[in-house]
Amino acid sequence: MAKLHPTDGGCWFCHKDDEDKPLVLDTEFDTFVHIEYVKHNLKNAPDFDTFREAEIMSYLLESDKPKWKEQQMEYLPLEIKFYIGDGPWATTVDKVIRLRSDKTHVEAKFPDRIYELVGRSFSSSIRKDISSGKSEGVRLKNIMYSHPERWVTYILWVTREELDVMYRVAMVMNRLDIKYDKRAILGFLITGRHNPRAYFCSEVVYALLATCFLFPGMNHKMHPDALEKVVKKLADVLLDRKMAA
Repeated sequence: MAKLHPTDGGCWFCHKDDEDKPLVLDTEFDTFVHIEYVKHNLKNAPDFDTFREAEIMSYLLESDKPKWKEQQMEYLPLEIKFYIGDGPWATTVDKVIRLRSDKTHVEAKFPDRIYELVGRSFSSSIRKDISSGKSEGVRLKNIMYSHPERWVTYILWVTREELDVMYRVAMVMNRLDIKYDKRAILGFLITGRHNPRAYFCSEVVYALLATCFLFPGMNHKMHPDALEKVVKKLADVLLDRKMAA
């Protein structure tokens, strides 16, 4: 039987329209799917992403859904991404920060297909929000990362429980209208001062990681290069933990 893409009415998993196996409409992905493939991928998915897709669709089944093997769910990738603000794309703020730090911005990107299909990124930004015209400040949003060559990425392998804690913190802080700490830019360059009611990027990402791993404190002096050194060590420790499990 010829392949039929899901957008043309084929099954999400097998890309076929088999008359002997009726298709069911899945409203989560707005696509058709064979129930047999949902059941199969809940038990024998070839990878974790396929299992997550089947798990999301499992509401279509009457029976209780099986659970993915614990050892395969135990660690998930949290990406810490450092921006290289050096080039024709560099802003004035990038140039000022580069007086002290080669990296000029940092994001914590949550993994795809866990909380949303595309994982959102958490940080604090001085950039203007298109709709309001105000600085974004602390926010949790989707970022395309259309220029991957401008980013250095570290993977922190965290448990689902750790990821859930950090995601809840990010969601709460996203709703609190916390401003970007412009004073801290001069602080880590010259004065050492900061605004205790605001955050800059590496400060708020450090605070996020501190909810699970790091000793909280002094994060207002944690410019991106300083945070990168901490993240490098933390990535090694968490990878060792994952490999030893």
